[in-house]
Amino acid sequence: MSRGRVVAWIVAVSVIVGGVVITAILVSGPRPDATLQRTAYVADADAEAIVRVQTETPEMQIDLTTLRPFEPFGEWQVWSAVNDFGAPCLLAFDSDHFQADCLPEPGDLLLTTWPHDPTEGGQIHFAYRGDIVDVFEYRVAQGN
Repeated sequence: MSRGRVVAWIVAVSVIVGGVVITAILVSGPRPDATLQRTAYVADADAEAIVRVQTETPEMQIDLTTLRPFEPFGEWQVWSAVNDFGAPCLLAFDSDHFQADCLPEPGDLLLTTWPHDPTEGGQIHFAYRGDIVDVFEYRVAQGN
């Protein structure tokens, strides 16, 4: 075999192996437990979201006219908005908890729930992706 063919063969094998490795890395990443889609407004939920934003996050300066709901995840209501500085915000709340964060683009906006009581279980990560929110649930192992 000529030197040119050997080099071409090595390059071809390297490209194939590289493609397999990259594909394996992309496929083996964590998969969301749920993907939430945007939903239509519900008057009661709208009112609760507005009150929670006004009372629990006034420092974030969230523009109430930009509040948009997503499908619920269990008892959690999930909303997106934009603050007065143009940064996207993500909000999640249930009857006892409220979490909110804003982050200028191009940052990855992630919102993590923290149990207030260790017996409540693990954490939930909400990852804002524009028109969807990916949900990753991390449960605490019981019985140790």
